[in-house]
Amino acid sequence: MTNGVSEDDILTTHELFERSPKQPDLAAENQVLRSLGQQLIKPPHIILKHFAEIARELCQAGAAGVSLVEVTPDGEEVFRWVALSGTYEPFQGNTTPRNFSPCGSCLDQKNAQLYSHPERYFTCLQSLTPPPVEMLMVPLLLADRNLGTIWVVTHEPQRQFDREDARVLASLTEFLAVALSSAQARQIAEERQEALRESEARFQTLVTNMPGMVYRYNGNTESFTYVSSCCRKLFELEPEAILEDANALWTLVHPDDSQSLKDSIAAAIRDFLPWQWEGRIITPSGQFKWIQGSSSSEETSEGAVWDGLLFDISDRKQTEEALRDQKARLHLILESAKDYAIFTLDLKGRITSWNAGAKRLLGYEEAEIVGESGRIIFTPEDSALGEHERELQIAFTQGRKENERWHVRKDRSRFWGSGLVMPLRDEDNSVRGFVKIMQDKTIQRQSEEALRQSESRLQLALLEREQLLAHEQAAREEAEAANRIKDEFLAVLSHELRSPLNPILGWIGLLRNGRLNAAKTAYALETIERNARLQTQLIEDLLDISRILRGKLTFNRVPVNLAAIISAALETVRLAAEAKSIDLQFTILAFGSDSGQFSASIKADQPPNQPNPGTQNSIFLVLGDSARLQQVVWNLLSNAIKFTPNRGKVEVRLTQIESDRSESERNISSPAAPTYAQIQVSDTGKGIPADFLPHVFEHFRQADSTTTRQFGGLGLGLAIARQLVELHGGTIQVESPGEDQGATFTVRLPLFRDEREAASNEMTNLFRSPLPSLLSGVRILLVDDEADARDLISFILKGSGAEVSTVGSASEALEVFRQTKVDVLVSDIGMPDMDGYMLMQQIRAMPEGERISAIAVTAYAGEVNQQQVLAAGFQQHIAKPIEPVELVQAIARLKNAVGR
Repeated sequence: MTNGVSEDDILTTHELFERSPKQPDLAAENQVLRSLGQQLIKPPHIILKHFAEIARELCQAGAAGVSLVEVTPDGEEVFRWVALSGTYEPFQGNTTPRNFSPCGSCLDQKNAQLYSHPERYFTCLQSLTPPPVEMLMVPLLLADRNLGTIWVVTHEPQRQFDREDARVLASLTEFLAVALSSAQARQIAEERQEALRESEARFQTLVTNMPGMVYRYNGNTESFTYVSSCCRKLFELEPEAILEDANALWTLVHPDDSQSLKDSIAAAIRDFLPWQWEGRIITPSGQFKWIQGSSSSEETSEGAVWDGLLFDISDRKQTEEALRDQKARLHLILESAKDYAIFTLDLKGRITSWNAGAKRLLGYEEAEIVGESGRIIFTPEDSALGEHERELQIAFTQGRKENERWHVRKDRSRFWGSGLVMPLRDEDNSVRGFVKIMQDKTIQRQSEEALRQSESRLQLALLEREQLLAHEQAAREEAEAANRIKDEFLAVLSHELRSPLNPILGWIGLLRNGRLNAAKTAYALETIERNARLQTQLIEDLLDISRILRGKLTFNRVPVNLAAIISAALETVRLAAEAKSIDLQFTILAFGSDSGQFSASIKADQPPNQPNPGTQNSIFLVLGDSARLQQVVWNLLSNAIKFTPNRGKVEVRLTQIESDRSESERNISSPAAPTYAQIQVSDTGKGIPADFLPHVFEHFRQADSTTTRQFGGLGLGLAIARQLVELHGGTIQVESPGEDQGATFTVRLPLFRDEREAASNEMTNLFRSPLPSLLSGVRILLVDDEADARDLISFILKGSGAEVSTVGSASEALEVFRQTKVDVLVSDIGMPDMDGYMLMQQIRAMPEGERISAIAVTAYAGEVNQQQVLAAGFQQHIAKPIEPVELVQAIARLKNAVGR
């Protein structure tokens, strides 16, 4: 079924018998048959074309055609439209499939078929224009052979076929089948006659071009019944002379070879075997020729006949004689060359001759080596690689092959042989074999090897000198690079020192004036304390910046509130903004919620103690390092303020954005959800030239009067910001309409979702508890040789509910450990007599020390020190100065892990 239409829907054959038939026009039909009879002597394609035109005229159709079954090279049956008349004539030669076409259905039914708009079902007809309204088709059969179909088509609805049309087509089809069969038989007969003539012509051409005389000889009558014209050139005799008298040929045989000819003929006739003979003749002009004859017998009604060939082999005989002479001369030369191994090989690489020099050099007698493969003198490793065969192949194709390699004597000793292989050619320039000439070069090679070793030692010395110079150059470059890194490091250090000092000194100045109220004073002290704490992280900050330059930065990743981060950074730059009367604004925009969007704006002159107007800042949580994120925001803000003129504007916008999703994901049951936090810092400053925008975030790149200048002009700030953002899984971009049109920096960071951190919910809930309850009942042994540090840490731990035992040395710690049950060991590393590493190793060696939790608290904060701490047996490393919350949470995490 095609497009809901079946074959039954288009098949209307029954209507042929329901419609009123038109009156038969027998006179016209007879006239048509007479005209067809006149066409029978013509080729089949003309008969078929004439038949299609007659069918269209008799049936008053728009188109008519003959389709014949044809088999493709792939074995598939198709219908070829061999003859068309009328509107479809341009489609002549097209094909339709056998298994899905009206022609195929008609042949299968072997009856006339009528179709109405057949293209509705048979898609192969949809390309016909104009489309068929009705198609009447009858099978073309001959003795149950499916030849094809004949069909007529009407394009007008008022012209309908009836059973008279079907009868006319059937009558014409019977006549056509016979006519087509007769024409095809006649064509086949003509083709066979032509093939026979061509075969005879080819035979005569072949015989004429043969290099000898082709013949047929009757043994019973001892006469030739056929000889080719080549006898004139070969024997200087006419074919008729030989056919008339065979002795005209036999008398030319050389007297010395006459008896061998008679004997060979008698033996062949007697034993009924193929005949072979070689001998000489003397032509009527007196030429001597070598003749080779061969024939095979066949028994016929006339008796035994012999078909054969006689041809001239004089050139071959002369070549063979020349080769024999050449071989004799070569043998004489070979035997006289005592200092050279000279031997010959055949085309298969087998040794055929062996001179005295070869015997002396290789140790083989000629009798024992002739017939052996030439690879016998090659080393096993070269034989495995096919070097012998490769040598001959190159000599064959290129005319010679020179080489030097190790060879093997009969006693298996080795020598260095220098050899030359050349092909041996006959007078026809055909290669008949090879000759190899070889000389012992062992002593010469040893001398050359000694010279090469001497040269190699000299080259090695020169190379070592060059490498030494290169190492020195590299060392100088490394020193210069180290100086550059030092300068970069000092610039970053200056940046880190100055940034937090700005709000500290500013608020201290305001406090000294004594004009701040209580709220402002508390806010000032809070700001000073926060920035002072940033100062205590100086060593860790310096290590982090060093790691940035080396690509080894690590983070303390915790959930961080970006709103708080931005607020803290704003406090850092607020005084600088006020000094230039810059309008500093902070706007928070939430994504979308049940209550709709909300926004909050904080201006530069907003009182410090005023609460943040954004009531949902917790939705801006990201997973990252708060100090590094604050550094990113500070870099962007200070950059904006620096290059914004007085009374300009700097705006920070914090919002949520949705990550890209496919259309299939955007449906009513899956509403959009924010997945990124976006920070935008915009200013009305000098802007950035378009040609410099691609280089804004590169190390040490700067452009005069742009926002890329940082750290006293080194151009590090934006590069560091980019690295920090990317290490947080985010992106940073910059846009600027052009110079004096400001710039906008956009930072996108992935939001932190509690449901995405289900694995850490238990620990998160634990750390939300008040610190005094975290270490309740935990027995801690604290080891530190500095009393102040020991007292501080003890106070912190006891305040969190822990039971703390304190000692000032490693030896005291071992004594307490043996006498007291301890859950957690907190130890310094640098201590006199015995350091923390040795203490940890001795504790781990005790049975009760295998499962104890241990934390190292030390001022050694380098990456290598952290690795040493973990290797010694500690589970965690905390650098001084200590954050109380960090220490308490670290101990709680260890105890929680052990408890599970």
